[in-house]
Amino acid sequence: MERKLKIAIITNAYPTKELPSGAFLEYILMEIAHLGHEIRIVVHANSKKSKEYLNNGVKITEYPISLGWTPRLYQGTEILASLKKNGLAWVELGLSFLSAPATLKRIAQDCDLIHAIWYLPSGFAGSLASRLLRLPLVVSAFGAEFHLPLKWPVIKAL
Repeated sequence: MERKLKIAIITNAYPTKELPSGAFLEYILMEIAHLGHEIRIVVHANSKKSKEYLNNGVKITEYPISLGWTPRLYQGTEILASLKKNGLAWVELGLSFLSAPATLKRIAQDCDLIHAIWYLPSGFAGSLASRLLRLPLVVSAFGAEFHLPLKWPVIKAL
């Protein structure tokens, strides 16, 4: 008999009701859920409120990254582009470093592993939560982020 896993995934690119980014992740994770594994997604909210809902068998928890304004951190194609465009994006990045690990820790308490998709801020949040919960951590990066550990030793430490 195959063992079914409970997997907590944190990412900054998963399509939500307000922000349709990262569709490729939705398809991959829906297929993993269809295999019988329990998938829990933690992603930033594009509003000032936390939300929890089911979408095609995947539990999604959105956490806020702004203090009441429309979030600006993920308005570009990547975090770095957003940070260059708008100073409030820097504030949101800081808030994300605070709220993402706490949200992930709450969601992943009874999971078998944590998977962080992208290094920042997801990898940081995943690293902290996995240490607090003593869970294995997988970190995935795609595109330009793939080479960041070569440039930034702090990311290599994740």
